[in-house]
Amino acid sequence: MRQLALNGVNLHGKLLDIEGATARFADDLGDTLDTIDRVCRENLDEIDDYIDKNGIDAPKDDLVPVDWQPSTQPQTFDLKQAGIGTVIYGTGFHYDFSWIQLPAFDNRGYPHYERGVTPIPGLYFVGLHWLHTQGSGLFYQVGRDAEYVVDHLSFNR
Repeated sequence: MRQLALNGVNLHGKLLDIEGATARFADDLGDTLDTIDRVCRENLDEIDDYIDKNGIDAPKDDLVPVDWQPSTQPQTFDLKQAGIGTVIYGTGFHYDFSWIQLPAFDNRGYPHYERGVTPIPGLYFVGLHWLHTQGSGLFYQVGRDAEYVVDHLSFNR
């Protein structure tokens, strides 16, 4: 996430609400980034430990920490002034599909799909954990699943 910021992506804290064209954010971006970094490091350490314990010949991770800290940002953002006409709101780690009133879910409320393609024409999912692989729910690997869905759409017009 910090590298994305260095590449020009504007990061904000948790979205609290949107009223009209004004989005309001929490002042928690630094804490969120610290948590992401910690969990990522813990996961990589567990993988390295597994490799070491099992005598697997594999390169060590090459994740280089990125030194970027968020500056104080305004807690409100004028979407219209920024030229933003569409907001895609990701619900994060707590799925809530209750707004989708289609017979596309199992008895636990989780969608039926194969690699993100549901039996319902026009309804697709990406970004879900284990959509196809362990990386499906990870920001930096969701592109593979999105590419599959786009290919499906391209071939099934």
